[in-house]
Amino acid sequence: MAYATADDFKTRLGEQVSDLVANRGEGEVDDTALSAALESAAGVIDAYVPGLTDPVSPLFVGMNIDIAAYQLAQGKARTKERIERYKDAIKILEALKPKDGTTAPGVSSGAAVRHGTAERLVSRTTTQDL
Repeated sequence: MAYATADDFKTRLGEQVSDLVANRGEGEVDDTALSAALESAAGVIDAYVPGLTDPVSPLFVGMNIDIAAYQLAQGKARTKERIERYKDAIKILEALKPKDGTTAPGVSSGAAVRHGTAERLVSRTTTQDL
């Protein structure tokens, strides 16, 4: 399940969206390709931090968008800023990744992903050294 919606992606990237996800030759956004990219990017997040209990944090929404945009970008669309945003997202995920068989904060062992009022996984305290 993607942490960001197609609307989140379009709002954050604005006019850049059509450069990344346009139908070939038609210039309109291909919503199927955009949804697939967001799902793929969510898979990257899940691989680093499995069992998230509160994945709708704005941090995860932003990382989902940044990773998807990087994956979609080709040629001139893969700008220095886009590459840096991707690298930053991966760096944060590396810091949140459970170490030595432990689970990340806010993640219970073998837990299924659920939305709700669980303890925050990402906060100023857990990300202050990133």
